[in-house]
Amino acid sequence: MTACGAIRADSLERVKQALAQRDVIPVYVGPWGPLLATLQPRVLVDARMRKHSAPEVQRDFADFTIGLGPDLIPGRHADVVIETSWECLGAIVMAGAALPLAGEPRELAGHARDRYVYAPLEGVFHTKARIGDVVNSLPSREPPRAMCSSQEGVSWTTTTNTGGER
Repeated sequence: MTACGAIRADSLERVKQALAQRDVIPVYVGPWGPLLATLQPRVLVDARMRKHSAPEVQRDFADFTIGLGPDLIPGRHADVVIETSWECLGAIVMAGAALPLAGEPRELAGHARDRYVYAPLEGVFHTKARIGDVVNSLPSREPPRAMCSSQEGVSWTTTTNTGGER
């Protein structure tokens, strides 16, 4: 199996470099307008899963759009919607709507909300861990023993946090 990595792309130039390499996926962390104007994509996958924001209409951003997250309606917000709720995770929604946000995290190994660690203050987070690395403890908080698992969702070594974010 050939794996493809992802890199954080803070600039349009970095996105273009990554796309030219054809061996990594750039994860762009800037405003959409300049990105879309520069790339003019034929297909757009919006995987931001902005669960606490009202769904945005994405259909004009590319010839074919795929949206992930709650409350998205295929044909209105995106051409196709991928379900992100635990009840139907990964289902392709072609009609109707994706399920609304359920509110609380699903319980795993007896833990729900306590599985998440929130930033206590604004700052820059540095890590040497990569997606898939085993994380057994955190500097300021010991995780529940049953929840020691792989790190998910951190795909770069530095990120800015405004406090209160996961």
